[in-house]
Amino acid sequence: MKLLVVFLLVGTMMVLSEGFPEPEPGPEAKPTEGKNSVVKRAAGCPFGWTQFGRRCLIVNAPMKWTDAQNHCLSMKGNLLSIHNVYQNSWAMSLMGGRRTWIAGSDAQEDGQWFNVDGTRFNYANWCHGEPNNHGGQEHCAEINYSDQRCWNDAPCLMHLHSICARKVNP
Repeated sequence: MKLLVVFLLVGTMMVLSEGFPEPEPGPEAKPTEGKNSVVKRAAGCPFGWTQFGRRCLIVNAPMKWTDAQNHCLSMKGNLLSIHNVYQNSWAMSLMGGRRTWIAGSDAQEDGQWFNVDGTRFNYANWCHGEPNNHGGQEHCAEINYSDQRCWNDAPCLMHLHSICARKVNP
């Protein structure tokens, strides 16, 4: 009798498993408040990317600022440009307090900050006394600096995490 039940269960599992196709990726799921949130792949973003508004974002391992930008370019994106307090808060939350490269740089002309994606540098959350180009070597913008989690100009050769951004696929 036990053997018959086992065969029936195995047979039922085999039939049912063939009847359901692999699940398709669902629509975007917004992250919830808290430390451990689950974010599903957005329909308009490549696998592994997270949709935020009209952009897809992905977090990268630590590397130099120029390497991070080149890595983003290789994925059809740029380092994340931040244009308002909401985007800044979301990026800081995404990174969990880790120091992170963003798109800002004044490498072309000291004191003239721009976003590497060509958008205007119209928002900043600099720490008190920043940007200061300490030692004449700080030309790249990072977020989550110090206990205040504000922005800092840092040496571009530092190895920090980065966020790449690209447009959502139509």
